[in-house]
Amino acid sequence: MTTVPGDVGLLEAKLHGASAGEQVVIVDAHNNVIGSSTRAVMKIFNLPHRATYVVVRNSAGLYYVQRRSSTKDYCPGLLEPMAGGVVGFGESYDESAYRELDEEMGIRNTPLTHITTFSYSVHTHHPETCTTNWRLIGMYYIRTSSRHPCSFGEACTIACTMDR
Repeated sequence: MTTVPGDVGLLEAKLHGASAGEQVVIVDAHNNVIGSSTRAVMKIFNLPHRATYVVVRNSAGLYYVQRRSSTKDYCPGLLEPMAGGVVGFGESYDESAYRELDEEMGIRNTPLTHITTFSYSVHTHHPETCTTNWRLIGMYYIRTSSRHPCSFGEACTIACTMDR
């Protein structure tokens, strides 16, 4: 395995995030781990990486969404339909999903159901460039027995219904 080189200090300064220096897993097109990099390097160079999404539904049939932290570099303060985030280096999809669910919604000790793993790319348009951010997502579902499962961790959560 290799570590992606880069001037981490400069890249972290560009992202202004406390997690910019966090080591994340880098994968190939077949989802095989090929190395690691800092979150900053992964974002700047749009390296393929793993992430998790967790859909949360309570016993009353309400879905929970979260408000992103105002310190996020992408879409700060906006609502997000799932808990989740980038898989850390040395971490499994399951471990990442449980960690993110705890950090973002304060939900612990509740079994997750793995739904699927899929890949997608996000095209980002900046004034000078057009880039593609490619990631492999582990998708999970949780149904809690509690009407109020969240202890309101890092992000504010609200319940909503899904219209069909």
